[in-house]
Amino acid sequence: MKDKGITFNNVWKKFSPNNCTENIALKNITLTIEQGDFVSIVGMNGSGKSTLARMMNGLILPSTGEVVINGMNTMNRKNIKKIRSLVGMVFQNPDNQIISPVVEEDIAFGPVNLRLPYREVKERIDWVLEVLNLEQFRYHSPHLLSGGQKQKVAIASALAMKPSYLILDEPTSMLDNESRSALIDVLKYLNKEFGITIVLISHLMEDVSEANRLIVLNKGEIYLDDTPWKLFVNPEKLKAIGISPPKIVYLLNKLRERGHKIDEKIVTLNQAEEFICQLLKQKT
Repeated sequence: MKDKGITFNNVWKKFSPNNCTENIALKNITLTIEQGDFVSIVGMNGSGKSTLARMMNGLILPSTGEVVINGMNTMNRKNIKKIRSLVGMVFQNPDNQIISPVVEEDIAFGPVNLRLPYREVKERIDWVLEVLNLEQFRYHSPHLLSGGQKQKVAIASALAMKPSYLILDEPTSMLDNESRSALIDVLKYLNKEFGITIVLISHLMEDVSEANRLIVLNKGEIYLDDTPWKLFVNPEKLKAIGISPPKIVYLLNKLRERGHKIDEKIVTLNQAEEFICQLLKQKT
């Protein structure tokens, strides 16, 4: 077994509310997420996405099977503190994660609880504020910021722990299109520049196109696992479980039907915009 990465081995998760009806959230999940990957996980409501995400840092434990982070099994309670320092979590509603009245204090909370020296805490605060372009909000109340800014504060607080992995569970669902696009750009930057493994959980297909791997869950099972472009270019299997590819993919497929040669790996709005601009230039 590799020492680096997130590995699920034959994982099942069953919930039994009130010890009555048994609900199987995950069924026989086996997968490995390599360190440095940008992975998106999608699925309809109830497909098991959030349960899978919370297993990645030990917030939820498997009923059977094992989840191993950098060689550490989440079932071993002695590993949990280290695992949670390696795996940062960002949730759907940033208001549920923000705990301090000032942005700087919220970012400092994790490092301070690690009992790091004051100088290192300050260095981490300065670093994440610069990386996420939040310096102007250092002394602001996070509760008065916009939705996109709040989500960046939540990411900043996770980054201040210097994680190797960043798990984001529906982080864009409460954002407008502009804020959503800006947040995805931040995740791409963190992955490319700092090698942070990104696992993005979403039901919005426009969000997941930038990933280098797309895992589709259906009724608690891995239904598809491939690159986004391979899944989007032949979307029938996605449609069969009620998932539609990004709208831009339909436009590109229409252009292909009209005889335009378009690289199948073009699946994002930015890629499509660049291609269409080149196409228009050729016609003028």
